Amino acid sequence: MARQHQAIRELIDIFSDSVISQRTTSVNLSRLRKWLKNFITSKDYEELKIFSLKHEEGEKGHWSYRYTSYLLVPQYIDRTNPVEQRKAAKTLAKQLKDKFKLDLAMYTARANSVEKENTMPKNPTGLGDEVLNVIKMLVARRGQFNYVNLANIFTQQTQYITYKEFKISLVKYLIFCLNDKDLAMVISAKLSDKLNSLYENHDNEEINNLLLQKTCQHLIEYLTTENHQLPSELFLVLIFQKTPLILVILLLKIVLICKPSRLHLEACIADLIRYYEQFPEEDCQWVINFVEIFNVTFTIYAEDVEYNLVKINNDRADGTMVEWEDYRVFSQLKGEPKADGKVNEKNSL
Repeated sequence: MARQHQAIRELIDIFSDSVISQRTTSVNLSRLRKWLKNFITSKDYEELKIFSLKHEEGEKGHWSYRYTSYLLVPQYIDRTNPVEQRKAAKTLAKQLKDKFKLDLAMYTARANSVEKENTMPKNPTGLGDEVLNVIKMLVARRGQFNYVNLANIFTQQTQYITYKEFKISLVKYLIFCLNDKDLAMVISAKLSDKLNSLYENHDNEEINNLLLQKTCQHLIEYLTTENHQLPSELFLVLIFQKTPLILVILLLKIVLICKPSRLHLEACIADLIRYYEQFPEEDCQWVINFVEIFNVTFTIYAEDVEYNLVKINNDRADGTMVEWEDYRVFSQLKGEPKADGKVNEKNSL
């Protein structure tokens, strides 16, 4: 809690001493070493190691270390953990998220600058320059059918309906505007099958906040990990079809109608990372790509930085195809005033 991370690293170094594994004729020493080895293989030790990671070491070490902010979530939502540990885990997770949020905003703000060779901040994602196009695609979803508006409309239209009607509407909301119709049918069928039998004894009751939250948590599990150990069937279907953005948007739509479910979602993301961290990075690129897009998407939609897309090249006359290089992304803190509805570059991050 005092943020003395060097002391934690020194403690971890002690447990890496090879003498712990050496045999000894001393009964007492043998017992002590057995206790130490048991601790080294425990969940407590794994959780402690997360606190020993510097940001720089997380980038250079095992690929899963880059997502420490998610790996910390199970620690601070587990009420069996000491209060001190939960508070420390939550604080560190917020610091890491805030750093990523700022780094991403700074990177996008400078990416199209004429002076970028000298002032370009480091790309905080693992998506390379492609992250700019991902951000532009996400931010370009404006107007009547942007994700926030859709979530608000859905919430208003389902306030006083029965739980059974709500589950039907929920599936329609999730697949709305999904361009791949075949994939939309697959998602609709699988989610409907799951939801039909969910809390059937409440089907004739009016939807309420508790049912909403419980249902959204189950939906998140259907799309990530149902047993908190192995990836779910739908997760594998969407990932293997190389559609991580679609999966991320489905998860975003759920959180936008039920903000308390975000913590449960992040815990499920941590479960997925824990499962796949047993595999080499080269074998997990599709999962890593999903987590990177998830990270960027939720930073754009669920944090206090607003991203805006401004067209800087009006030379193209036909307008039939979106050329992302004609657009520039601006970022600013939400709530900052804009003149005439336009982005004030001076206030941009």
